[in-house]
Amino acid sequence: MAEIPRWKLAGEYMESCNCALPCPCVFGPNPVPTEGFCAAALAWRIAEGRYGPLGLDGLDVALVFRTPPGRFRDGGWTAALYLDQRATEPQREALQLIFTGRAGGRLGRLSALIGTLVGVRAVPFERRVEGKTRSLRIPEALDFAVETVAGRHEGEGISIGNPYHATADVLVLAKATRSHYRDFGLAWDNSGRNGYLSTFSLEGP
Repeated sequence: MAEIPRWKLAGEYMESCNCALPCPCVFGPNPVPTEGFCAAALAWRIAEGRYGPLGLDGLDVALVFRTPPGRFRDGGWTAALYLDQRATEPQREALQLIFTGRAGGRLGRLSALIGTLVGVRAVPFERRVEGKTRSLRIPEALDFAVETVAGRHEGEGISIGNPYHATADVLVLAKATRSHYRDFGLAWDNSGRNGYLSTFSLEGP
């Protein structure tokens, strides 16, 4: 593999998983998901990004995975990666390296956790922001929306600081108002289950 250049990304993040609220996997180094396994969709909107001289501004990425039974961080995940169809081939190559962990940085851990990458697909991303709800749809694959869970102070969500999380330093607790996935032989409905929102700033290698 060619030498990995310096890269840096910043933007917005959202996720949906099958755990009860709040997902226990961000509260310790060796968590076991609520259902004994994790089925999750993670999505990044890159506001500003560079991979060496290559710009990545405005592109979307989603990683969907299911873990074997047991501890979340034991690896062996079955995963699928979705890349923004607006990206050029060099941009897609860079995004695939970053979001499978092969470009290092905080996301580098993914390279050891993903056991089988069942597919990589360039797709349209349909995103919406409506009040406290953010949604993402990838036609014929993924459709989920998460709504911020209200905190004690009016107009503020519940924040989780310093979580065990590869993307965020602060997570905002959310609930999936809908969450459906079916592609690459994987399928689930996580409606009503856990979600998180955050901003992110990542760099590597």
